[in-house]
Amino acid sequence: MERRGRNCYPSRPEIGRPAGIPAESAEQAGIPAESADRLESRHRVGRSPRMVMEMTAATSISLHDGRRRNSFSGAASRSPLALRIVAAASVLLLSGCVQRRLMIRSDPPGAMVYVDDYQIGATPIATTFTYYGTRKIRLVKDGYQTLTVYERIDPPWYQIPPFDFFSENVAAREIRDMRVLDYQLVPQVVSPPQNLMDRAEELRARSQTPLPPNVMPLN
Repeated sequence: MERRGRNCYPSRPEIGRPAGIPAESAEQAGIPAESADRLESRHRVGRSPRMVMEMTAATSISLHDGRRRNSFSGAASRSPLALRIVAAASVLLLSGCVQRRLMIRSDPPGAMVYVDDYQIGATPIATTFTYYGTRKIRLVKDGYQTLTVYERIDPPWYQIPPFDFFSENVAAREIRDMRVLDYQLVPQVVSPPQNLMDRAEELRARSQTPLPPNVMPLN
């Protein structure tokens, strides 16, 4: 039986993994077997288990950083092509557009405009619209007769399927479809009070005229 003195050092650990660090820890840290062996041969003599663990962790971090830099360099080498594809797609999607506007003018100006019974403002006035078709337009101004018209707004050729897809999405510049509508207002005729009285007297006289003999009154 071996007997140790008071000042004797314990026997050294056998050659292999550092004391206190199992083989599973090296594998979980992502350190290859040959790298772990080199670490053991370099730091085994005169090193405590805590120092060996710290140096093993530092080596693992350095290896992980090297792999990450390699992955970033590979992604950077592939990024220019992806950026070109994204930029080309963005240009195609954002370039095409059709702006539709409706300009309404009247003579004299200042008439209140209603489009499809919605008030949009006084002439001259411009508004945007989305759909083509028949629009109800009404103009109202004091001293003038109210004007109500139904205007048919037909789409241009580039807004007819399938051409509308290219004008809305693939066109190299913005396309403007401006429609201008002009209207002439008619002054409102105001009868003088005397003319109204004369007409009322005439209607009263007609109502008091006796009926012919051969016509029987209605009971």
